[in-house]
Amino acid sequence: MSRANPTEGDSRPDIADSQAENQWTQLARKHWSKPLKTRKVKSDVIKKEIWDVLENEGFQLPSLLVLENLQLLEKSDNPSVYPRRSPLTSLSYLWPGFTDACTNHHVLLIAIIATVKNRENLPVWGESIPIRVACLHLTYCRNL
Repeated sequence: MSRANPTEGDSRPDIADSQAENQWTQLARKHWSKPLKTRKVKSDVIKKEIWDVLENEGFQLPSLLVLENLQLLEKSDNPSVYPRRSPLTSLSYLWPGFTDACTNHHVLLIAIIATVKNRENLPVWGESIPIRVACLHLTYCRNL
């Protein structure tokens, strides 16, 4: 059931929540849903506009599910894999923007959204799994 604010309560967000006007769809439009050949991931956006908001609400599942549906982590154009995917999104943000110089918040958000995807029985990684997961692990361990 669609709600005006998908971060309130315990009910699960639906596709309408990913298309409705809320803080997450506005953020997606501004930073990752517009088709661009290259996209710079901004650490201040990750920290202030995503991490801090999620942390203040206690990393509530409804917000995490909306962000997953808005393809915060990675893109898939395969409708059989993502039948509920919002047409709003055409690109992604965290995974393609991952480098060994990423902040801890970037790395942890990748892990959190990947966990949400796994929980929802959605495929998590593209074809570059081994190299990028190794880099993800090394980046996180380096920053401990």
